[in-house]
Amino acid sequence: VQLDRSKNIKHNTFENIFSSGDILNINAQVDSVSIIDNLLNNISQSSSILSINSTGNGLDILDNTITNITYTYRLISIGGSTINYDNNKINNGSGCSSDRLGISISAGGTYYVTNSQITHINEESQGTFGGSIYVEYADSLIIKENQIAFCSVTSQGGGIYINNGTVDIIQNT
Repeated sequence: VQLDRSKNIKHNTFENIFSSGDILNINAQVDSVSIIDNLLNNISQSSSILSINSTGNGLDILDNTITNITYTYRLISIGGSTINYDNNKINNGSGCSSDRLGISISAGGTYYVTNSQITHINEESQGTFGGSIYVEYADSLIIKENQIAFCSVTSQGGGIYINNGTVDIIQNT
């Protein structure tokens, strides 16, 4: 799915998919975009599940479930927008051969990662940093009231790895 301006992706099921590229790709200025209540299950691909590289504002990623994923790049790659990532579940991801296994947040922007579950994201042979969340150059990031568990990497930050940026980490388990 390639997303243009002012679009919504709501109430979909993406299952049993093999892809050589991103499953959902947002690579433009986006305003008032919502990705809400989607199920992504049993997916194998050679890039990211969700890739966002945008200069727009107002991207909401809410109430999605991503489970049983095999991927070779980052699970979710976010850069350059104001993003509200809330009440999502990521479970059982593996196979990543880069660092930044789970959610990779880089480039300027204001981000909220709240009330979400990130569990069982593992790579013991290649992934080196950021098992669930990797942060680089975030202008403002709040990681609040998430469950982060059973994530592993070969080096540092199986849970959260902050390379640099302004980050508040509040009441996570």
